[in-house]
Amino acid sequence: MRQLIPVAVALAACPALAREECRAPRQRDLQVMSHLRRDNTAFTQGLVVSNSALLESSGAYGTPSMINRIDLRTGDVTRLRTTPENAYGEGLALLNERLYQLTWTEGKAFVYDHESLALVKTLPLPVKEGWGITAVGEELALSDGTGTLTFVDPDSFSVVRRLEVHDPRGEPYSRINELEWAEDAIYANLWHEDRIVEIDPHTGCVRSVIELGPLYEAFSSEERAALERDRESVPNGIAYHSRSRSFYLTGKNWPLVFRVKFSH
Repeated sequence: MRQLIPVAVALAACPALAREECRAPRQRDLQVMSHLRRDNTAFTQGLVVSNSALLESSGAYGTPSMINRIDLRTGDVTRLRTTPENAYGEGLALLNERLYQLTWTEGKAFVYDHESLALVKTLPLPVKEGWGITAVGEELALSDGTGTLTFVDPDSFSVVRRLEVHDPRGEPYSRINELEWAEDAIYANLWHEDRIVEIDPHTGCVRSVIELGPLYEAFSSEERAALERDRESVPNGIAYHSRSRSFYLTGKNWPLVFRVKFSH
């Protein structure tokens, strides 16, 4: 999410959601395999693996929101296209050769052709705000800054179901942001928190928590100081590389992209 603007967290009206009894989440270790210095930073909102690169959705007011390509060998960043209508770009997902980009408060999602990035269509969002998005099978899961994930049909964005993410006490998580589907789970950044949570897609239980503190060791002291001065330069961006069974992680305005593995 973005900036010092108040965040609306109201949900569209929906039936009460059943809560599964959850076990306490386990702690998983983070192993940094490598890191890559990108040559142009962005306010990262969404991240997906695409061939030998990452595709990134950025958000901005005052300057255009972008879809960028980050070369995983060189760190070169290519700006591929601006978001239509000067909309504030949010999460990004890839499904069936279509890229889906959310907008924050404009109430719509943009659907692009994966190869050409031509705009295919615009769909209405069934949530008040768009934050994160990921493909789960043949559905898309959306976050809106609350503790509820909304699963939608990719052709129409009609709601298939809603899932409340909660802790063992039944308390909902909040500020769920960027999402990524991997290894039969949904991984999520929590806005303004240095951790990722692993979510059971059927029950909403948080299975595990991964602390992101080790990432900061790779930054120079000047870079760490700059991140600390800007309270919005938080971890955000998760992309799964299935062949290597590793994750790419970054943050808003971060100059580094990390390849990591999580302990089992």
